[in-house]
Amino acid sequence: MKDFALFKMKKHFYERMGLPQIHFPVPVDELVRISMTVDIDLPVLLYWLQEYSAHNPDKWLDEEHAMYRLAEILAPEDDRETALVEGDSWSFLLSPVDLSKEIITIQRRDRLLAAMQPLDDGSLKASVYRPLDAKSCSYLVSLGVRPDPEHGVFMRENNWEYALDSSAGMGNMYASEAGEAYLSYWQFGVGITSDKKPVSPWVGMRTLTPLPVNITERQVGVWYVNHKGCL
Repeated sequence: MKDFALFKMKKHFYERMGLPQIHFPVPVDELVRISMTVDIDLPVLLYWLQEYSAHNPDKWLDEEHAMYRLAEILAPEDDRETALVEGDSWSFLLSPVDLSKEIITIQRRDRLLAAMQPLDDGSLKASVYRPLDAKSCSYLVSLGVRPDPEHGVFMRENNWEYALDSSAGMGNMYASEAGEAYLSYWQFGVGITSDKKPVSPWVGMRTLTPLPVNITERQVGVWYVNHKGCL
């Protein structure tokens, strides 16, 4: 992870873009360039917010409005309900899911960020409910890796089986305690425990409406392109 400094843009930038007047995280080695430039690279600015919010749980919710607004500016107008999101070696379908059925979620603190269910072939469909930090984007990309003809998905039959295994890892408990995004498995739908008891506030989230497909598609795409470029 890069070392970030917090940088306040000029007032007209916030007004022109309709952005909240927050201090944006900027990698320390980019500070001089950003302070001297006239044209700000909005996808990179969104990527820095995604990375910074992933590792700063106390700042995460403060960044959400700006993350959403940047994705909204960058996303082409689109009223699709479904969209295939894909990269070099991964894909998943953005599509409505049924939060009352067996499901794997991406959660952070007491918020539901995204939820995944299997398609008929074992690949994943997902809905996203909040702006995504870098770790949440990483989950969607890594769980959506295309199966190998011989070895499947990391020796699992398909993406859903791999996601089930990933949700059972101890790392999810540590991430939850640290305030980071983590995977959770709900056998009977969001908010119902394995012994079929409701859990507040999670059971009340079954009526959440997903973010527009174009907004989520652009969030994941921005993260993937910039993360790939940093490898």
